[in-house]
Formats: sequence, structure tokens, C-alpha cells
Amino acid sequence: MGEVQTKAPLDSLALTGTPTAPMPETTAAGIEIATAAFVAAKVAQLVGSAPEALDTLQELADALGNDPNFAITVLNKLAGKQPLDETLTALSGKSADGFIEYVGLRETINHAADALHKSQNGGDIPEKPLFVQNIGALPASGTAVAANRLASRGGLPALTGTTR
Repeated sequence: MGEVQTKAPLDSLALTGTPTAPMPETTAAGIEIATAAFVAAKVAQLVGSAPEALDTLQELADALGNDPNFAITVLNKLAGKQPLDETLTALSGKSADGFIEYVGLRETINHAADALHKSQNGGDIPEKPLFVQNIGALPASGTAVAANRLASRGGLPALTGTTR
């Protein structure tokens, strides 16, 4: 008779109307009875902190473009990315100065820095007399040597030394 007394009575509130059961621990994974509260807690845990726009399977499917082969699509996209190679890896994260060194432009930049600047209007020309001689121009004061050199080029009127 002792076993009969441990059983729930047939007219118990727990067995009539809406039956109730104890809620299993949230870590339960055995043959416990899954109550509505337990299932709701597990679903909430699964959804977790997913944004409201992605908390249903339909919303997730829509976000993935309803692509039944989404994993293959992603793998194909990844396969088409720029492969890593020695050069790209070497350039990764370099500063502009590091890039200049890597591609060997330091000497070119140094030469460009030494170039003449238009804004100087010739003021930065080193050895101006040599420059004037090399282009065959007369200096502002004029000299006989420069005049003879210019005249020897031919096709120029004779220089008489007088002005009009």
C-alpha cells in the first residue's frame, strides 16, 4: 500500500485541465519531460542576442537570399579572392615610405626633389652662366664671345654693335 500513497491522485490539478510538470534544469539533455517553459527558454537561448530582423528561420533564409547552396556560394566567392603571395604580403601594412623603399623609388624621388621648380622662374638654376652658354643665349650685359657664338649658328643677321 505504500507505493499507492506516493502516486498522484487522479483528480489532482497537476493531471487535469492543463497538466504541469517540474521544469528540468537548463542543462538537461536526457529523457526529462520538456515543459513549455523549458522549450521557450531553450529557443530564447538559441535566438540569444540575434537582432529582431534575424530571429526566425524565414528571416535568416531571406537574409541569405534563399540560397539552398549558401555554403557553396560562399566558398566559391572566397575561392575568387586575391590570393596571398609574397609581394602582396610584403606590401601589406607598409607606410607610404615603406612602399617607396619596397618598389625602389627612393632614388627617383630624390632626383625629383632636386629638380628645378617652375615657381622659381629659373632662380633655382645652379651655375647660371654655364646654363646660358649651353642654350646659346646672351647674358644680359652681352659679350663679344657670346655674340660670336650666337652668330656662328648661321641664319642670323650680322651684329653691328649699333642700335636703331
